[in-house]
Amino acid sequence: MMEPPQAPTHHALLPTLRSPTVPGCKLSDANNVVFPISPIDMLMPRMHVPKLLYFPSTAEPAAITSNLRAALALTLKSIPIIAGSVAPSKQEGVQKGSLSVQRPYFEAEDILSSNDLRNEYDYEQLRAAHFPSDEIAWDAIAPKQFGKAADSAPVMLAQANFLRGGLLLFFAVHHCVLDEVGLFNVMKVWSSSCRGDVDLHFVTPQWFDRSPLLQGAGTGRLEDHPEYALAPEAETVRAAEDPSVYFPSSENMVATMSGPNNGDDGSAWISTNDALIALFWCCITSARVAESTKATSEIFPLFAMAVNGRSKLHPPVAPDYCGNVVLIAKTLSKADDLLSPQPGCLAKAASLVRKAVNVVDDAYVRDVIQMVRNVDDVSRLAPRRRPSIEYSLGCSTWARQPYYSLDWGRTVGGACERIRKRRLHTDGLFLIFPRLPSTEGLDGKSDGRKGGVEVQLGLQSSHLQILMKNPVFMEFAQWRCS
Repeated sequence: MMEPPQAPTHHALLPTLRSPTVPGCKLSDANNVVFPISPIDMLMPRMHVPKLLYFPSTAEPAAITSNLRAALALTLKSIPIIAGSVAPSKQEGVQKGSLSVQRPYFEAEDILSSNDLRNEYDYEQLRAAHFPSDEIAWDAIAPKQFGKAADSAPVMLAQANFLRGGLLLFFAVHHCVLDEVGLFNVMKVWSSSCRGDVDLHFVTPQWFDRSPLLQGAGTGRLEDHPEYALAPEAETVRAAEDPSVYFPSSENMVATMSGPNNGDDGSAWISTNDALIALFWCCITSARVAESTKATSEIFPLFAMAVNGRSKLHPPVAPDYCGNVVLIAKTLSKADDLLSPQPGCLAKAASLVRKAVNVVDDAYVRDVIQMVRNVDDVSRLAPRRRPSIEYSLGCSTWARQPYYSLDWGRTVGGACERIRKRRLHTDGLFLIFPRLPSTEGLDGKSDGRKGGVEVQLGLQSSHLQILMKNPVFMEFAQWRCS
């Protein structure tokens, strides 16, 4: 059943290290330790990537804070790189503009702040509304340091926000240190410590070994990778820029998609994730061209997607490696081949997506690394930030990480009930959230069936209204919140 759409509001719903897991090591012992990062790490946006985790909890704020901080202290001992700061490297012999994780190092009480919002926000009301993004003022739930441009930034920021009947945990890690896989690993260790599980056998030295990502190969020509840009000489990449400066106003919605989203199981020529992406690409393109005065034969929509390159390398990087191995798969299509409900458009689009993903192989990753090595000043190199190309679409996914299976212990509230992100300011960007453990009725209660995936979409209001009337799209989607 589809909920009535909300009125447009213009908002809605990345040298080998020694193993840091040294028994008895205190954070103070690491004050002079420098953690080099890889060339791919330095390609990531110089900003924190935040997540919002909602927990039902009746525990007192003091008890929750104490539990979270004690568990975070143990997490910092297991993963000390997240206790440090990202800053220009001071080591000799490194590439100009290189970053590293170095001092100052922080304790748990420095990283985790708190805010009591129980008099202003009720957890049950937020649940009934499907936890809309930015329902609570961002300045209230984010740590004060978040979004502050500086030469040195803490790797990790967190804040416990107490609601009436629940907890909203803000969690962010600097993208130049960890991508989605590493971020989930931090949460896995933190949640284990919160529930008193001291058996962290899953934390291995392979989590922190960046050596496989230091060696490039190929020509490394910047023109072969147009998703990255080199700033003019004497200029450096600006940190944490507001994307709304570059992109038109967009309305964000969260939709729940039925059907599996398990990634490529190897049994078919495309993955279910490819199929889901193809549905968005075709239906959004149809909505956009409906208002265009340009002939569809003259429109060539671009699609770009973040790809996990761990399994693409030879030999593969450990699947739980804590660093960035995020590459961009990109493809172009004729609009006429994407227009739904044209028969076969979904299959064509899914095939194009799969071919683009397959381009990201060992040679491709090595060439990207070589590209980074070839520039004279790596601080000038960054993902391209420019006004969106007409009809372009971008996608990232958290679907492979089982966030909803993590048990944070009774004090915090058990399993996280919902994950959200700050509103998207980008027209043509969508984010696939983790699969829900069960489906819900309009009252927010589970009906016991396996859940779908939630997708946060940023789209201009008029295009969104057309999309919400597309029968092909609505066969799979249920609008949740704006």
